[in-house]
Amino acid sequence: MTIEKGNMDLQKNVLLNEADSDGFIVCTLINEQRECLSLFAKIDHGMHKVAYSDSITYGIMHESIPTEDLDEYIAECSDWRGSITEFDEIKYSKENFAVYYYVSQAESVHFLKQSITQRKDAMNALLDLGDVDNWIIFLQEKLIGKNASSPNVIINDEIKSLDTKINEDIDQLKSIGAIGESDEKYEFFHIIQLEATDSIPLWDSEKIDGVDIIELEKGVRDIDRISYLVKDYEDYKNYLWNKKLEAAIASGTDDFILSHVYVENEKIDIDRIKQVIESNNRTIEIFNNSAFLRQKDIIPKVYSAEGMTKLKQLFPECVLFDIEEVEITCSKLNEMDKTLSSKQAVIKKLENARAALQEANEKLNENGDKCPYCGHPYGESKKLKEAYEAAHALLEEENGEELNNYNELLKQLGEIIKESKTALNKEIGTFDEADISAILDEVKQLSSFVSDKKRVENVEILIPFAKVDKAFENMGKQEQKIELQRMFIAAKKTFANEDFTYNLTSYDYDGLLKEYPTIEWSEQKLLLNEQMVNSKKSYIKAAINSKKNEKANEINTRIRENVRKWQCWKGIREELKNIQKIYSDAIDSYKNQILKKLRVPLLIYTGKILQDYQNGLGVFISKDEMRFVTNGDVKHDILNTFSSGQLSGFVLAFLFSMNKQYVKESEDDLGFILIDDPVQTMDDINISSMIEVLRNDFKDRQIILSTHETDKENYILYKFFKYNRIGQSFNVKDQLYGV
Repeated sequence: MTIEKGNMDLQKNVLLNEADSDGFIVCTLINEQRECLSLFAKIDHGMHKVAYSDSITYGIMHESIPTEDLDEYIAECSDWRGSITEFDEIKYSKENFAVYYYVSQAESVHFLKQSITQRKDAMNALLDLGDVDNWIIFLQEKLIGKNASSPNVIINDEIKSLDTKINEDIDQLKSIGAIGESDEKYEFFHIIQLEATDSIPLWDSEKIDGVDIIELEKGVRDIDRISYLVKDYEDYKNYLWNKKLEAAIASGTDDFILSHVYVENEKIDIDRIKQVIESNNRTIEIFNNSAFLRQKDIIPKVYSAEGMTKLKQLFPECVLFDIEEVEITCSKLNEMDKTLSSKQAVIKKLENARAALQEANEKLNENGDKCPYCGHPYGESKKLKEAYEAAHALLEEENGEELNNYNELLKQLGEIIKESKTALNKEIGTFDEADISAILDEVKQLSSFVSDKKRVENVEILIPFAKVDKAFENMGKQEQKIELQRMFIAAKKTFANEDFTYNLTSYDYDGLLKEYPTIEWSEQKLLLNEQMVNSKKSYIKAAINSKKNEKANEINTRIRENVRKWQCWKGIREELKNIQKIYSDAIDSYKNQILKKLRVPLLIYTGKILQDYQNGLGVFISKDEMRFVTNGDVKHDILNTFSSGQLSGFVLAFLFSMNKQYVKESEDDLGFILIDDPVQTMDDINISSMIEVLRNDFKDRQIILSTHETDKENYILYKFFKYNRIGQSFNVKDQLYGV
């Protein structure tokens, strides 16, 4: 695992069998004098939320412990320490043990499957290059990045920041523009005349040193604009007047037609309009409550005592009868009307129709001699009237007693209300629904008009220019509107300066009045003097040039300083880049030296182990890279041609070479070699070759092999026994789990 990647954490893969019990790892060591040393590692189950290493303590015993008595021995152990080295019994180094002695086939083959560069980098853990690698990583990830454009690294970001600042200053320098040169001196004076000195524009103040360049440049432009406005001021006032008049024409013409009859001394008589509104409202109420009295023929069903009461309040002279008495009479007539026979009801309707026909004929065909119903000619109108009377008499003869009584009572009711009808007629005349609707519309318009002060003001603006005579009054409303607009347009004022309209837009006179509300434009005499205007502009321009020079000098100084910093940072980046290259080249050189030293041992061990290799004996390490090939001329890596068994044999050969080349006898206190099931994919010849290498080249090592194949186990034990090396078989399944 460590060969593949130096920072792998095996501790994360350790699990306890029981969550509520401590875990133990026990290792018994036996030296040449057959002395035993048992090492204990206790994993505290209650500290599972802390780092793995913090939960382990160590203990030792100078004897071999039978497995069945392990719990009892551990319970008797009272001396637990934070590290095995604290006991000073062995010179054991877990770092060296993990790196040099443990061989896992699966992980080693995975190492071969990595790229050539990753294989070489995996050697860093073996070569103890951690600090150098960290420095290279720090240089690349924190200081200079992979290239000059890499973001989020200190030096690149600083260079980029300086680039931005320099470009911003250059742009600002360009925006300053050309700086005029002049040795002429200009005297200060106020071009704007104001009573309140605190209202003076900044560009016209005496203390101009503290004014920004942008404000001064605005002042130069505004002086020209203001001078034109002062010259055109009378025309501008005419323009404002015309604008006001146009607004009044647009919204006030219809209002003028509505209200011109109420004009008094060129003002709208509001009180008079209110009186008219009040009078019209009274007329409308009288009309609405007088339906019974307005009918030519009396209709009892129309009578309303409530309406008559309201009418009496509005117009007492109109209701001259007893309201309750008339209500009783109308109710009686309504009851009598219900008791009339069908014949009497028809006669009544015929009489009503005859009377209505006679009245209509007299209105539409005065003195006519033809019957309006059938068209019969009577020769003269007198005879037609006689015919009406004859029909009346005929119908009367057919009335009967009930109808005669009804007509008699109706006649009496007519006499009672006769005077009231006459008074009502004098008050509202012959008004009908259309007339009242027209009056109501006028009330609405007048009420809306007098409640809007702006509309009244617009009409009063127009009054002096409107000529209202008899001919105007006789016109229709549309003709009146056209005539008024002609009169009003004729009242617009003309401009003395023919360029005024152009100046108005070009110099934004409306905007000037908003920007400088305290200036009394008619008092600005200096602005009429072109020489004074030019002198003031020259004075401000000289101040602008002086400020631009100061600003430009300040920016140039800043640019020079930032360029110097930029060059320094660039130089530092190149130096660090060279240092990185020196580190990288030195590491590559060191790795190549290591590979060079490994070539011969690897060739020997691969030649010994891979006895049935069809392409020859031994595997070469390609020059200057971690490529493993069958001979120096081949480019294909063995990963692409070797079987899994051959790859396992190669991995063993590689680790054997590393062991022989770099493990010193003086530091190898334990002398362990642990190999995890090396024979599961190897054929018999390679297994035999591997055993020969182990028992000849590593005869002084404690070798621990694992396998799940009994025949391979027996073969290995036999081979070592024949070499006078005693091996021991330990069946984990039987001895630990009793299966």
